[in-house]
Amino acid sequence: MKFNKLMSLLMGAAVISSVVPTTTANAAIKLQALEGTIYDAKAFKDGVYVFDGYKGEEQDSAMYFFNGKEDVEIEDAETMGSKYGMNYINFKDDEILFNLVTGQAEEDDEETRVSMMENKFRSSVIKKADRYENTPYLIQVGKIAEDIFSGVWYEYVVANSDDLDDAAEKYTVYLSDSGKYVDASETLNVVYYDKDGNKINLDTYEDVKKNKNLSVVKEETLLIDAENIYKVIALLDMEKALYILGKEDKSKLEELYGYIASKDMESATNLILKDSPEAITTYALKVSMEQGEKEDGAYIPKSVTSYETYDLNALETIEDYRANKLTARVSGNSLYIIKTEDDSVTVDRYIMKKIKDKDSVEGKSLDKRVLELDEDFDDVQNEDMQDYDIDVQGNLWVLNKGKVQKLENGKLETKYTVDRTMDNLSVFAENSMIIWNTDNEVYSVVAPQKAVEEEKTEESVEGTESKDEVQTVAGWNKNSDGTWSYTKVDGTKANGWLMDNNTWYYLNSEGVMQTGWIKDKEQWYYLDISGAMHTGWLKDTNGKWYYLYNNGAMAYNTVIDGYTLDASGAWIQ
Repeated sequence: MKFNKLMSLLMGAAVISSVVPTTTANAAIKLQALEGTIYDAKAFKDGVYVFDGYKGEEQDSAMYFFNGKEDVEIEDAETMGSKYGMNYINFKDDEILFNLVTGQAEEDDEETRVSMMENKFRSSVIKKADRYENTPYLIQVGKIAEDIFSGVWYEYVVANSDDLDDAAEKYTVYLSDSGKYVDASETLNVVYYDKDGNKINLDTYEDVKKNKNLSVVKEETLLIDAENIYKVIALLDMEKALYILGKEDKSKLEELYGYIASKDMESATNLILKDSPEAITTYALKVSMEQGEKEDGAYIPKSVTSYETYDLNALETIEDYRANKLTARVSGNSLYIIKTEDDSVTVDRYIMKKIKDKDSVEGKSLDKRVLELDEDFDDVQNEDMQDYDIDVQGNLWVLNKGKVQKLENGKLETKYTVDRTMDNLSVFAENSMIIWNTDNEVYSVVAPQKAVEEEKTEESVEGTESKDEVQTVAGWNKNSDGTWSYTKVDGTKANGWLMDNNTWYYLNSEGVMQTGWIKDKEQWYYLDISGAMHTGWLKDTNGKWYYLYNNGAMAYNTVIDGYTLDASGAWIQ
């Protein structure tokens, strides 16, 4: 495929000069419609995005990476990938893991990384921890939360058989691509009330096994946020089921006894789900990613908090979630259930809180942690939409009839307006997104102010001829040599560390924004191609891995997530 770099630069300049116009507070910003055929796209930070398509006659249809300056073809990528980790697009079908920070494909694809992660866990944990003495098999259940920018975590079962149906001993483990793990099959922290209102503390899964009436009949891991993994469990009370059926349906009671006698618990559970669902209580568990104490040589989560699902039909929600009929996100102490159907969207909010439940058992007040429906959060019910997306902070964005709207304070607020034909959007953040219509060959983008190149303007000055001038304004400005500087309100250039839009940048003594490695006060820092300070794991162009703390400083002579770093900061492999 041929690629005309000049055309790419011209198209890139057109994109950059068309976004983030000035506007009054709370007013929607009108975005310019640009010519280009976009089949699919994924937005990233700082106005960077990946797209499938082409923007001009000189550009072949292909997969491209717009790096904030120009379109660069991603070789061998045929179909759009999914978001992976905080900085990648995973072209899984093409075995390409593309780094959106470096603008290059990684040497190792997801499959290779997962294989390395599994081998390390087997050798460093399974073979050494007494907990797994009889369970040598590591079986992947799946990746937790697909196609979002977040930490990469997988669910595994460590078992005594490679067939989970035959496994008599098994443990649920959450394992991250960094090698960090927690065993989630120990702590439960559930408070349960039986049919008589008696409180039963189920601190561990072992406590459930010791209770002859109780059993966990279903577990589903669904979501993650920056610090926690969320799963749902269903707790069956057999005594309550027998009591309900004994009062309401004698024939079903006899059928249930038959299943119990033959030890057919799957059929017994299905009967109870259908004919006495009140005997099953569901809980949402918030499982900390942070490692706590060790249990028989394996790390368990630092904390596990349970919430009775209460107003939420959890089992039905799980089925709809698996069938892609809804999306769920956690923000703070709230769970948002986003349902889409027939070009409409409905959002319900459930709050994690403590209550005194007086309805469960007459005459008794029961202390519970629950997911309670916020009945005042009702403004987004069957709202028209053409497309929607969830940004990196968990905010809902909706596109409808030329309006790009963000869910704020329970309402859809219009932030941008676009060509009314546009029917697709991808959002990373409020200042970084792409909207398009394939058939009409139009698209619009939003990028941070730093990515906006000031257009030359024709200005008449009394006593002189009109001429093109480049205006220098407060904020980010592009220099004639292509570098960036930040002009303060007093007209001077900023230097040293600068925070803009919650992102740190570094400018040298001449006020020029830096990228790559820099040393400041005996500490090394890494600045991405956008100039943004990097945190977390980084694979450098030399192929070595480094770790940057939350303050940006490079770690060295230490152990991070089980990986040893030498004096240069590089991971010792």
